[in-house]
Amino acid sequence: MLAQYIVLGFTQIVISVSVNALIAVMAGAIVTFLASRPVWQIVQRWLMGTGTVLASWPCAWP
Repeated sequence: MLAQYIVLGFTQIVISVSVNALIAVMAGAIVTFLASRPVWQIVQRWLMGTGTVLASWPCAWP
């Protein structure tokens, strides 16, 4: 039973570290992409701003 817990724990650690590393690498790739394309920076700002406003809408009017 203890061996199963250890294997499952290590499996969870390996998966979570892999996913977090993938997220970090993807974020770096997106930053590189946006840094070289100013128009895409503007598009990204508008999309994120719109998403923030839409997400906050239910909080403003319950």
